[in-house]
Amino acid sequence: MDKFIPGDDSKKPQGQPPKFTSKPMIRQEGDKIIFDCKLTADPSPTITWYKGTEVLKDGGRYKMKMSSDKSNHTVSMEIAGGGMQDGGEYKAVAKNSFGESTATITLNFEGL
Repeated sequence: MDKFIPGDDSKKPQGQPPKFTSKPMIRQEGDKIIFDCKLTADPSPTITWYKGTEVLKDGGRYKMKMSSDKSNHTVSMEIAGGGMQDGGEYKAVAKNSFGESTATITLNFEGL
């Protein structure tokens, strides 16, 4: 068994907690609403999307994906048939073995 020596970083696991690197973006493509977030993390984080306190699942109207280049990640969630009922506060929560980070996105619709 390895002995831990204080100050000896060679035995420490290497990695970094998730950190969102820019403000989340919202865009619209036809009747789809797409949220995009950029973050860094190593190892790759798991992403949980929320609307308010409700956990959103991939499938149906929601399509979630993540693309990665080493420790840089882009996560997105697409809402099909987006409309007034989809307004509200959304959160993307990224977690890995080194920590957790949250990005908050508010979707507002202007009245006609």
